[in-house]
Amino acid sequence: MLSNGVAGAIFNGGLTNASTVFVSQTTTFNGPVTNTGTFVFQGTINNALVNSGSFALNGGATLATAPVNSGTLNVASSTLTVTPAWSNSGTVLIAGGTVAGGNFTNASGATFSGAGTIAPLLVNNGLLVATNGTLTLSVAPQQKGTVVVADGAGPGTLSVTLAWTNNGTVSIASGATVTGGNLTNATSGTITNFGAINTLLVNQGRVVLGGLVSNFQQTSGTNTVSGTGTVTGTATLTGGLFDLNGGTYSNG
Repeated sequence: MLSNGVAGAIFNGGLTNASTVFVSQTTTFNGPVTNTGTFVFQGTINNALVNSGSFALNGGATLATAPVNSGTLNVASSTLTVTPAWSNSGTVLIAGGTVAGGNFTNASGATFSGAGTIAPLLVNNGLLVATNGTLTLSVAPQQKGTVVVADGAGPGTLSVTLAWTNNGTVSIASGATVTGGNLTNATSGTITNFGAINTLLVNQGRVVLGGLVSNFQQTSGTNTVSGTGTVTGTATLTGGLFDLNGGTYSNG
């Protein structure tokens, strides 16, 4: 096990870890870091980080170059700042923390899960899970993957500050919520809602409605009621199919 408890320490050589590294004070690594084991960190890495193990923050961290992550990167309640644009090919977990810096791509097959804030542009081609609190996206995402707003002991809320468009799949569980800017479901998109969409939903693709929507516009596509669906405000249909499917629909 390698550990450091001295604030402001500098490590100038490269480091390859297959066991355990525990950094309890702010430390700067100037050489490349490769982790296949367990690495607990706060501070700055000014060189490459290649992680296929478990890399967890216990304080704020800055990565000056784009990391290569095929393992688990746990932001927890800290702030991870990645200066350039970067891509996740593994799992990123967050529990009240913040991802900041350059544009962030969640690649196909990758997972981002938890509650906190993604401050830069998110390009989601993988799986994004909002759970155990509110996951805030400060910039409208490019969404072509899968978004799950989860239920359970800690229901999820997905809050997107700006208007955004779904070109993939969004699933909102009972007890879960989507809020913020207007949501457009494009022709290639599918939204399954058993929770609540507390904003305007514009549908051009496929919607399964088994929960609540604040306001609804449909210009094309299909809206299929599953069980009980409610639009609490205004519903406007100018195209496409509205299918009751044997369910119950209420408006206003």
